[in-house]
Amino acid sequence: MFKTTLLQFSCKPFIRYSESEHMPITPFHFGPGALLHAVAPKHVSFISFCMANVLIDCESLYNLVNQQQPVHAFFHTYIGATLVIAAVVLLFLGLRGFASRLWLPDLLRWRELSSKQVVMGAALGAYSHIVLDSVMHHDIQPLSPFALSNALLGAVPLSTLHLACLAAGVLGVGLATVRWFVAGDENAP
Repeated sequence: MFKTTLLQFSCKPFIRYSESEHMPITPFHFGPGALLHAVAPKHVSFISFCMANVLIDCESLYNLVNQQQPVHAFFHTYIGATLVIAAVVLLFLGLRGFASRLWLPDLLRWRELSSKQVVMGAALGAYSHIVLDSVMHHDIQPLSPFALSNALLGAVPLSTLHLACLAAGVLGVGLATVRWFVAGDENAP
């Protein structure tokens, strides 16, 4: 029987998955990004970290909606993740180039991010996404086409993985808040 919990996700109510096919909510991936950004705000863009994660999971969303297997396919490999990093960086550079002409708002001061911050955030986001999903999804082949195995599958219990992502997020928000109060607004987003 299909159990619905906070940690599972289904795009259509009539799609049924076995107990081993838990679909996490993408924001669980943001926890490590929040911590990495809080530790090194001048080097890691949280925005590009999140963007890389969302773009990678667009593949899973598409496959779920269309009931295609595997759910975690090309963009859930290190080669696919590398292409996502390139897409995030190109999108960022393109938007920054057109921002003043298109009157795009500068929410979270994204126009002030350096290319280095964006590359680091996107790379850490994409590659950590592959690692985290490799631990929990049986259909991912992170080293494809070179190897079709997944050595990380089940390396950490699912509950521990989710709690670690949540704890990283809480710790990251806490560190960023302390930094903001101590140093002022200069280290925000």
